[in-house]
Amino acid sequence: MSDRLSLLFRVWHRPEGAESSSADVAAAVTSSGVALDAATVDALRSGELATASPTVLAAISSFFKTPANYLTDPDPRDVHEQLLLLGKFRDTGVRSIHLRGERTAADRRALLEVLGDQDGDQATGV
Repeated sequence: MSDRLSLLFRVWHRPEGAESSSADVAAAVTSSGVALDAATVDALRSGELATASPTVLAAISSFFKTPANYLTDPDPRDVHEQLLLLGKFRDTGVRSIHLRGERTAADRRALLEVLGDQDGDQATGV
């Protein structure tokens, strides 16, 4: 859980480019009607708290524009690979990419291999 949540923070930054804080997430989730405090977000990010209710996890996912199953499913490989690619594209300054034909999971894995694994994230490990 902590690795997945940390990846969401690394990938989805605020419009001005800064990473959201735990307080930002907690405030947005609470304003959506689901009670959450920054200390709980911090505990989830650090691994001190291994899980939260599905409602809280879905609200956190919504804040990060990510399907809820990324934080609730035991093996969200497809979403994880997409997030890794988004992070690598953002970090390298890519603003758009156009692929021809049907996109597949193999395409994402191949792109991740080409871009390298500079930050230790694994396309196959979640």
